[in-house]
Amino acid sequence: MEISLSRAALFALAIEISIAAAMVAAMERKPEKPREPTRVVMLSFPAPPEPKPAEPPKKVDPPKKVEKPHQKPVRHEQQKPVEKPIPKVEETAPDTKPVADPIPPAPPAPPKPQNSPPAPEVPPSFLGEVRASVQSVVRTPNAAKIAHLTGSTEVAFTYRDRQVSNPSVLVSSNYRMLDEAAIEAVNAANYPAPPKEFAGKTLRFTVWVRFYQADME
Repeated sequence: MEISLSRAALFALAIEISIAAAMVAAMERKPEKPREPTRVVMLSFPAPPEPKPAEPPKKVDPPKKVEKPHQKPVRHEQQKPVEKPIPKVEETAPDTKPVADPIPPAPPAPPKPQNSPPAPEVPPSFLGEVRASVQSVVRTPNAAKIAHLTGSTEVAFTYRDRQVSNPSVLVSSNYRMLDEAAIEAVNAANYPAPPKEFAGKTLRFTVWVRFYQADME
């Protein structure tokens, strides 16, 4: 018991000594000087250069539009349906008109006239005499003789009782002077008398007037 009490006393004594030492130390400690305020140094930096305005972008001409050939729109006309006409049914009223009298039969046609007998043909012998009469008086013009022109001209004319009229060229000889000489021969010819059955009748003749090389000698 004595040993434990001494230990407690020693422990208490140690505590008192540490407390006293702390008090002495606190009394001897000098008051600390107040700290100087920290100086704030203002640093001035040069202002940054102003940014240059950006150059506007160069205008780029838009690509020219290639005009396409104007094509007219093709209009497709729609064919309208053909409306079939609806046949109208009309009510026929009973015919109340009086019945006309029957048409009398037409009178019989007059009898057809009998065909007249055909005109007699001109005898070939008489036709040959007429042609010979014209050819006998043919005279070749001097200019045609000098040029040695030959040819034939077909001439038509009207004949009645040894008289002729209205001579004309049907087929030319291609030489005007020969055609004119053929007309002169028709007018100057001495024609034969017609056969009895053609006396006083008008006849139409066509003859060839020929110009030979022998006539030019």
